[in-house]
Amino acid sequence: MARGRLRLRDALVQLTEGVAQEIARYRWLASEQAGYDIGWERAEQEWMERHFTDWRAYQWHRAVEEAVRGSGPRRWVAPPAGIKTEIVALQVA
Repeated sequence: MARGRLRLRDALVQLTEGVAQEIARYRWLASEQAGYDIGWERAEQEWMERHFTDWRAYQWHRAVEEAVRGSGPRRWVAPPAGIKTEIVALQVA
């Protein structure tokens, strides 16, 4: 498998695992609040509708900050759909 495909695969695995962790966390919190287990399907649907867009934007901005600081992987990843991209001057402390 080509090196670029491995990187893409790794990024997709990380994204999928991150989403699954957030849904599990949401399921636990929502179940505690409801007083019963709401189940994976309901938790997944609610989290995707309520939180995925903001989570994705946060992950994108965090990855950009890490890349600028040099602590993350240095590769270009297109921003998620719906995220406005502007060229801005970033000051690194």
